[in-house]
Amino acid sequence: MLETDAVALRKEVFAWYGGTAYAAQCFEVELVILLLHAHRLRKPASTPQQLDEIDLRLSKRTLGQLLNELKEHFDLHPQFKSLLNEYIGKRNYLAHRFFYDNARNLLSRTGCESMIAELKTIHATMKEADAVAQAVSGRLRNLLGISEEEMRKLVDEQLSRAAAGETDEKV
Repeated sequence: MLETDAVALRKEVFAWYGGTAYAAQCFEVELVILLLHAHRLRKPASTPQQLDEIDLRLSKRTLGQLLNELKEHFDLHPQFKSLLNEYIGKRNYLAHRFFYDNARNLLSRTGCESMIAELKTIHATMKEADAVAQAVSGRLRNLLGISEEEMRKLVDEQLSRAAAGETDEKV
């Protein structure tokens, strides 16, 4: 493999890894949102401050801890439980083993192409996981009477605040 070819392929591996890790993070964030909705269903009188505290607590949890909490709050269908376990397995492999298991593959064209193919598969799984979590969150939002428009407005407000450098933290 030519040096420039090797560098380009390695960059593609790392780009796919980054995109796949991002998709896994989106899934984790959606689980936090889902658990926040579940909390609001159980305790509708929760204040925004209480919800912020729960959000902060949940955001510090690992994916496995989030899934365990989800299992505590919901009677999950066995197929859905199986899917969640598949998602966490793929995500944990990505975060903890992928490069360790594939270190030698970075040295060859065939190895890099194999890694890219594997990352594309994991990426699709993480996108599917996020879509499933979004669908469940959407149902809970409907139960709470929160419209999609209200949710988009809230997200847009948070993005605008983030872009302006505003935070909720007190200095």
